[in-house]
Amino acid sequence: MKWTKEQQNVIDFRNRDILVSAAAGSGKTAVLVARIIQRILDPQNPVDIDRLLVVTFTKAAAAEMRERIGAAIEVECEKDPQNTHLRRQSALIHNAMITTIDSFCLFVVRNHFEEISLDPNFRIADEGEIRLLEQDVLEQVFEDNYARQEKTFLSLIDAYAGKRNDHGVREMVAKIYRMSLSSPWPQAWMKKLTEPYQVEHAQELVQTEMLEDIAEHSRLLLCDMCTQMTQALQLCNEPDGPQAYAKTLEADLTQLQQAENLQGYLQVQTFLNGLVFGKLSPIRKFSGDVKKKETVMEIRSDVKKEVETLQKKYFAMDLETLLLQQKRLCPFLEELVRLALEYTQAMETAKRKKRIVDFADIEHFALRILVDEKTKQPRHTAEEFRRHFAEIMIDEYQDSNQVQEEIMRAISMEPEGGHNLFMVGDVKQSIYRFRLARPELFMDKYASFSTEESLQQRIDLHMNFRSRAQVLDFCNDIFYKIMSPDLGRVAYDRDAALYYGAKNYDENAKGFKPELLLLDEKDELLSETKNLTKGQMEAHMIATRIADMKQHMQVTDKESGQLRPLRYSDIVILLRSLKDYGTDFVQVLQGAGIPAYVESSTGYFSALEVQTVLAMLRILDNPYQDIPMAAVLRSPLVGLDEEEMAQIRVENPECSFAEAAMHAMQEATEGALYDFYRMYCKLREKQDLPIHELIQKILQLSGYGNYAAALPAGERRAANLAMLVEKAVDYEKTSYRGLFHFLRYIDKLQKYEVDFGEADTTGENANVVRVMTIHKSKGLEFPVVFVSGLGRKMNQKKKIENYQQIAMGTGLRYDETNDLFHGERDGFDFIVYAPDARYPYMMVLHTAAKSADGSTFDKQAVKGFQKSSKKIASFGQKNLDIRVSLKAQSNAEKCKDTLNEALAATTTFLRTNSYSPCCDLCGQNVETGAFRMGGEYYHLCPDCEMKMRSDIAMNAQQTAQKKENIVGGIVGALLGSLLGMLSVLILSQLGYVAALSGVIMAVCVLKGYEMLGGKLTKKAVVISAVIMILMTYFADRVDWAIILFNQGGGAEAGYSLFECYRLIPAALSAEIIDMGSYIGNLVLQYLFVALGAIPTVIGKMKQKKEEGIIARLN
Repeated sequence: MKWTKEQQNVIDFRNRDILVSAAAGSGKTAVLVARIIQRILDPQNPVDIDRLLVVTFTKAAAAEMRERIGAAIEVECEKDPQNTHLRRQSALIHNAMITTIDSFCLFVVRNHFEEISLDPNFRIADEGEIRLLEQDVLEQVFEDNYARQEKTFLSLIDAYAGKRNDHGVREMVAKIYRMSLSSPWPQAWMKKLTEPYQVEHAQELVQTEMLEDIAEHSRLLLCDMCTQMTQALQLCNEPDGPQAYAKTLEADLTQLQQAENLQGYLQVQTFLNGLVFGKLSPIRKFSGDVKKKETVMEIRSDVKKEVETLQKKYFAMDLETLLLQQKRLCPFLEELVRLALEYTQAMETAKRKKRIVDFADIEHFALRILVDEKTKQPRHTAEEFRRHFAEIMIDEYQDSNQVQEEIMRAISMEPEGGHNLFMVGDVKQSIYRFRLARPELFMDKYASFSTEESLQQRIDLHMNFRSRAQVLDFCNDIFYKIMSPDLGRVAYDRDAALYYGAKNYDENAKGFKPELLLLDEKDELLSETKNLTKGQMEAHMIATRIADMKQHMQVTDKESGQLRPLRYSDIVILLRSLKDYGTDFVQVLQGAGIPAYVESSTGYFSALEVQTVLAMLRILDNPYQDIPMAAVLRSPLVGLDEEEMAQIRVENPECSFAEAAMHAMQEATEGALYDFYRMYCKLREKQDLPIHELIQKILQLSGYGNYAAALPAGERRAANLAMLVEKAVDYEKTSYRGLFHFLRYIDKLQKYEVDFGEADTTGENANVVRVMTIHKSKGLEFPVVFVSGLGRKMNQKKKIENYQQIAMGTGLRYDETNDLFHGERDGFDFIVYAPDARYPYMMVLHTAAKSADGSTFDKQAVKGFQKSSKKIASFGQKNLDIRVSLKAQSNAEKCKDTLNEALAATTTFLRTNSYSPCCDLCGQNVETGAFRMGGEYYHLCPDCEMKMRSDIAMNAQQTAQKKENIVGGIVGALLGSLLGMLSVLILSQLGYVAALSGVIMAVCVLKGYEMLGGKLTKKAVVISAVIMILMTYFADRVDWAIILFNQGGGAEAGYSLFECYRLIPAALSAEIIDMGSYIGNLVLQYLFVALGAIPTVIGKMKQKKEEGIIARLN
């Protein structure tokens, strides 16, 4: 293979630390393998393969590298079969340290556990078990502190806890604990957190890392404002731009440019306090481009607001006041750190007691084995590894954290002044900061290592051998503009750019240019389909493009190198998150006839088949539970209908439903209840079996496993049940035992939202379009890539920042996914949202409350409340549901003030009238959670949440079992269409052609089909659409018949309305009715009926879909 000069240097250089900055597609894996092979085959100084430590990021990458190296060794052995050194490498490859960092750390701990007094019989717990343990331990830590009643602890709770719970304080403690895990020495890191708050003098405060970071962050924002103002000035100086503004903007820009040289907190503060923006000259009778004028004003307004936000957020206080504030906060922070340290110790004790660890523990154990915690010097074990490993090679170095860095440094030659580290990475591909990776480690070496011959040398690989030249040019064009040391941590220059190196593409081939697909939400057609989400609109646009590509596009086959027709499996759609758009994309693509698959990470516990088996397990553990018992009886395990369920209740009205059901089963002599009770008794006798065997018995005796597999999407349902068996096996490996504890384990997983995602039944080579996250796609290759959802953050960034400010100013939590706020205020739980996205600062407050005597507010009280605040627009009450609409505000700051005033006024009003917070459904005054279902919001207690989830599951099961009566549906749709047709005629006779007629037509037809047809399916929608088309045509003909009857004197001439209808073709032929008017009117009728009907149908289907989803707000 022919290598580039840089690649050859990577393979050949020795006796130095090497940092390889390897761009995407630069062949870094091939080069790394070649370097290892050359080290093994070096005629002067050969190295055994087991004396190289090769650390990769994933197990798959480690396995691939081991396979490649093994294959290369075999090739060399065939060339020289007598070479004993090569045969030795062939044997050693199986034990070579080609592994992940986690596996290496585990190797260290397994072999040196005694050095840190660790029980060798530990096991690695799964994420679910660790999450449960964290919650349990945190609960115990807080209970212990409440019992001690120490003043500092109670002061912290009073200052930062809500009225009804201390979740905010617990969250802070847990966050400190989690953040500390990326530090080599977590407890020392925690103790250092209080240092900025313990300074005695203002000058010391200025020199703290916290204020230096604030100053640098503010300087970078000011530099970004310079860029924005430069763009605005360029628009001013264009021929049709607002040139009268140019002089003022030049003065503003001159001021802002001074920010580039600011250093330290005091200089930035002085600069911001002295920053004064000029007044724009008025422009009368402006004849230029109005859009450019508005854009300039908007940019300048945004810059002024950003400056004002910086001043208020970071620089509003002078140093002495800030120092006093720090001192006031210091006791609270010290108490938080004390709690975090206590929590850390409690977690370690609990883990040791259960003999479990997680991967973060393994890394810290390995570090403690290798490095002395007090002296920070390598211990004798590290020296043993250092003598053993000739070279340490680290792949994906940009994703290393500080703990891993310390481990690798301890076993390298660095402590002895040697150089044997070989690091490969690309900071542009660093996407694991959320997992506490530290790309700064890579960048520090990138800046300090020399590109010349040296003991610490950097080699840049920027030739790309994967992508076409057009793709690389596009990427370079984007990154040249946006990537800098301040954004992306890379100066994207000629050294960092990507260069075309692939030789297997036909450079003259056409149709491979990157495309920018823009979705205009203001498009007339799209604006009418208001029920489509942005994600669905985008998915429709991509589906159309895929369909076109599939017809005409060819791609290069990886194996043959020849062009071939595009397959669906060649296409991937990338999203930042699957949570919002993933399912929508798949549904839209499948609706367009394009096979698609998304790998979900949620939804497992809400799967119907999983809920059914869990309900069966619950009644095996305790049969006297109403909801699980009802779920089982309505499920295919028993198959009772509504009447049979009602009969059970009627026969035993005085006891609980579960007890009544048990009586009915015991008394039954035949039928479904009799058969089920016999099976139930057999299973009760076997409930001491291991849980996975018990589940298998349920599926075997009931036949439910086969039943689920025969339903639509049966393969996935069967895989979900198999996955439940696997989870039961995993549970049995924990420290818990028995059915009761298994159900508790599942309950807590659901409570703390530890979900697994439904089982994957799509093979790796299936011909489907893949929908996945950007993170998941790393390391994969696809000929066609759609990067979707890019407009979401870019367009919403400012709004999200403003909403986050509102959340901070009101004490509510901002849920970005659902675009709303929720939280507790004076004991009442509120959900706050903007009903119309066009008015983001016009809010509605929603809470659940009831009066002591069960009465509702009278009109006078409501009027008095509305007059008490100018911010309140309206007040509504329906049963326990209370909603307060606020007047729209112009910006986030005013919205925050309005929200605070309205929340205070609402809680005072409710308390004054003896109202107390409650659950939306049962009315009990208990702790509730915030939920969204079917487009509505609810405050639910745990019991009502469980009941609602059970009802949803039961309804879904009923719908799945219900048969569609197509004949009845058609009759119902026809009857409904008569009402729709009547609305078309009435509006037409009044002289209107309106979309309202389409709405009425669609609602009546769909409702009629659903009432008599049993269920609303895609087939039903198609049938209903055909009926709407026919009845709209019929209505138009009747409309013309009425016109003929009225204008032609039908009654006097002896014509009936029916005869006028029959004579329409003759009237068209005789030109009594103008053909153009006739066709134009019909087209208008169809157009307006469509504009009304299409959004209604989509909204109806979306409503049906959302009725089956209940989601906890984040």
